[in-house]
Amino acid sequence: MQNWLSGSLNLLQMKLAAEKQCVQGSNVSETNRRSATFIQLLLAIAFSGVLSGCNSVKISPSSNELFQDSMFRAPTAKINPDEVFALSDEMSTYLRKEQVKSNILRNGLKQGLFKMISNNKSMRIEYDAEMTRNAAQTFSSRSGNCLSLVILTAAFAKKLELQVQFQKVVQDNNWSQSDNLMFAVGHVNVNLSKKATSNIGSYDGSQALIVDFMPSENLQNQKIIPIDEKTILAMYMNNRAAEQLSQNQIDEAYWYAKEAIKQDPSYLSAYNTLGVVYRRHNNLHQAEQAFREILKYDTNNLIALANLAELLQKSGRLEESLVVTNTLHQLQPVAPFYYFDLGKKALQNDHPVEAINLIKKELDRDPYYHEFHLWLALSYIRLGNLSEAKKELVLAKENSITHSSFDFYTSKMERLNASLSNSH
Repeated sequence: MQNWLSGSLNLLQMKLAAEKQCVQGSNVSETNRRSATFIQLLLAIAFSGVLSGCNSVKISPSSNELFQDSMFRAPTAKINPDEVFALSDEMSTYLRKEQVKSNILRNGLKQGLFKMISNNKSMRIEYDAEMTRNAAQTFSSRSGNCLSLVILTAAFAKKLELQVQFQKVVQDNNWSQSDNLMFAVGHVNVNLSKKATSNIGSYDGSQALIVDFMPSENLQNQKIIPIDEKTILAMYMNNRAAEQLSQNQIDEAYWYAKEAIKQDPSYLSAYNTLGVVYRRHNNLHQAEQAFREILKYDTNNLIALANLAELLQKSGRLEESLVVTNTLHQLQPVAPFYYFDLGKKALQNDHPVEAINLIKKELDRDPYYHEFHLWLALSYIRLGNLSEAKKELVLAKENSITHSSFDFYTSKMERLNASLSNSH
């Protein structure tokens, strides 16, 4: 049993450090309540975070002053926002299939499209957070995160001349982490309606249909904010920037972050991502400019404050860093992953009971993050309580965020089941 635990800890460090945490859930499932869409990213050397939500603030074109193209290598491929919603030949051919046509004729445009995406076995989209895909990529792979699903649905809806309204679901931030990056996770969906005959450009919300990975009961009583297509494009580019950063592709990340700001200069999360890019590139002055740009419009932004505090400390400006840190602590006394990090240290120091108590505190704040359940399982294994460990591994697997993490937990479950069988 001790060898199993040791092997799991080592593999965990390699496996999860390589993941790009964008959204929660590796499969589409009614039980998965942590589904989310756009990643807003932060640098986490001591502690840092990313912007939560999409803020609609008016920002002047001065954002161009934040760009320093000459510091970065040219992108390996052209970043083309027109490709995000573009239908591939494969998608166009699919729409022309007789069974698709008959489904739409039988159920109407909205319901026909909804059933085509959600119920049709040949079109069922699996939840996967490996990368944020455009419409064509999502259709080809039949997998993606919530933002990918929104983009795919909107692409088909536009072709069918349905009215598309993108929506942000207002909720508390969920967090994930990979190596020394932390991600705040938000959620968006898409609302479909027929174009009102009296006004072609208007939105007929009374007859709307929401397409969402999240179960409908979880959306009840949630505040919804309509957002523009330009914000969806900015979110897509920002996700891609974060995913490139998690692979240490800093030059590529820069161009995606820049494109995100170009698409929607009011989308503050992209400025944070740009700041993280500069910080990773050791351009500390430019990173500070990006973080302070956020604080011009959102003075209490926790993520920008955290990143700025770390940056000032790194620059040797300790008094300034302390002022920012004090402000941050007043706004957020307990940082994300605080109890979890303490719990991991406790387990590594062979204090499993203490680890369990600390990790459970983190689970009280976010009961669906897979890695919390994994470390709780490891703590129970250290105590020799294999039955409780199995329960936690099941929860980790159910809330896994990528196919690779799902397979990882499946493998660990098989080994634990074998250990339980041998003990009887």
